[in-house]
Amino acid sequence: MSISKERIKRGRARFPIVGRLSRGVFQSLELFSAVFPIIGKKRATFSNRWKNFGAIFQSLETRLRSAAGGLAELAPPYPCQNPALEGGALRRREAARDFCRWHQSLETLTRCLSGSARRLALPLDDGIGRANRPGELLPVMVRWSALVLVALISSAAQAQYVVDFEGSGETDGGYAASTVNLSGLNWSIGPQALIGTAAGDIKNGARAARLRRDGSVFGSITMIQDKANGLGTISLYYARSNFSGDRTGTSPSFVVEYSTNGGGSWTQAGGTVSLAGVNTLTLFSETINVAGNVRIRIRQTAGDGTKRWNVDDITITDYPPPAPTDTTWNGSAADSKTTTDGNWVGGQAPGPGITSVMRFAGSQDTSPDVDHDEDSDFASIVFNAGAAAFNLSGNALTLHALIENNSVNLQPIDNALTL
Repeated sequence: MSISKERIKRGRARFPIVGRLSRGVFQSLELFSAVFPIIGKKRATFSNRWKNFGAIFQSLETRLRSAAGGLAELAPPYPCQNPALEGGALRRREAARDFCRWHQSLETLTRCLSGSARRLALPLDDGIGRANRPGELLPVMVRWSALVLVALISSAAQAQYVVDFEGSGETDGGYAASTVNLSGLNWSIGPQALIGTAAGDIKNGARAARLRRDGSVFGSITMIQDKANGLGTISLYYARSNFSGDRTGTSPSFVVEYSTNGGGSWTQAGGTVSLAGVNTLTLFSETINVAGNVRIRIRQTAGDGTKRWNVDDITITDYPPPAPTDTTWNGSAADSKTTTDGNWVGGQAPGPGITSVMRFAGSQDTSPDVDHDEDSDFASIVFNAGAAAFNLSGNALTLHALIENNSVNLQPIDNALTL
């Protein structure tokens, strides 16, 4: 099972935590989703998939520990090492115990990576402990496993502008200055810059910006259109190219600058960066925190003539981050639809958006029908402490943050989810 670079890049663009994880994590996630039908009504034979399940958890945990800086092992032996499972035998309670510990281990690691102390998943002792046969364990495990994946790629929902040079029409084959629309905003690529696609370009995916010095002219790429909503953090990846002569002599240096007055003046973000010895893509990241309209410029400042270098995966987060909107269900209307204003505290249904939270509380009308447009964006689905057992159904949703259950009750979600 493999996962494409395009899907990795889209994941990094939408979820900041993803940029900190290895390609191996993505491969494990895709294998995991293939082995288990996480969302939907399909049911699998538990005994045929139990060992695969444990192997995937082991792989995920190993890679997460590595990404988190080498945390000590947190989980018990995996199925292949568990005497209870040898020879195909399965003792339900031992399997349930191990599942709970794996789940807790992954959740702990995810909190470490995302900097969150918030509980991310459903109660571990409920449901599994009540299952009487192996086949009854799988639906419960699948439901919890979906939440592990949500937690893994979750971080605070924060709008951001991403340039990865992979979009349609994002091409420029010459070093003369030209205007290219990158992710919806116009940039000047050059002078002495282009969008490279050659084997000597160091890049994620198929393209990256390539810059050089030619005589007294130093390469640059510059936003020539304002980005609204401020600048929180600017990050990008850089490396020396690998064409003939690029890795000898004096390597280039560059600066990252921002402007809050339409390019009238520029302020340097962080220090001057030397590419000496940098042969693989390396992260540059600076937190700026300025409101209003902003532009970004990346400009070479030194280095021997014609030595080339690459820039890829530029990310600019908003500042301040958009304030979340949090709407609580009361189920008071005559129908169960989530677009009906009367079903929500305050008499207004939540609108879609990457900072919009749907919160469920109480025990009135516990079968909400999600009739927002198919694949509507929301930040989170949250179940309050004391909430009854809800069962969500209806249209598909795209979640940008997390699912959180603070209730002792299981909360089935039958909607298709894009995470």
